[in-house]
Amino acid sequence: MEKDPRVRDLMRDDINMIRPEATLHEAVQKLSGLDARGNGGEIMETRSLVVVDEEDNLVGLIAMLDILEGMEPPFMRDTDSFAGITWDGMFAEFIHQAENNTVADAMTPVSELEIMEPDDRLMTVVEVMVSKRQRRLPVVENGKVVGVVKLYDVFHEVAREMLRLGEGRSV
Repeated sequence: MEKDPRVRDLMRDDINMIRPEATLHEAVQKLSGLDARGNGGEIMETRSLVVVDEEDNLVGLIAMLDILEGMEPPFMRDTDSFAGITWDGMFAEFIHQAENNTVADAMTPVSELEIMEPDDRLMTVVEVMVSKRQRRLPVVENGKVVGVVKLYDVFHEVAREMLRLGEGRSV
């Protein structure tokens, strides 16, 4: 690996995007269809979608937890009324919320996101991921989303380099 790796070296450019006006139901459908197997046979889960406007400008990020929170029926916040709800009733309400709430209602807006640029140092990504507890960071160039850098890729790159440098050392 080069001496000072950059975001562009690890970012993924297969960006899974959605518009803010899409329903949470559409976000669920999109996320459900994105899981795939990696080269080693492991499941490469897609846990979030990049939210962009008509010109592909970043407006936010929506993750699985955001979607679940956005679909949470109001009665779930009140444990007294929640006790009387059946399993089927709960899912009927989830469906209702998913069809009536939008991605914009549940996403993390761009103003609350840490954003990387392709030429940012990989060490900057590590620092942001650790200090802000972020698992994925959008990569933007000239206002447009060009990729996403994920914790999975950063961790494995750090591990490879650490193991390479540690070869031949005795502990």
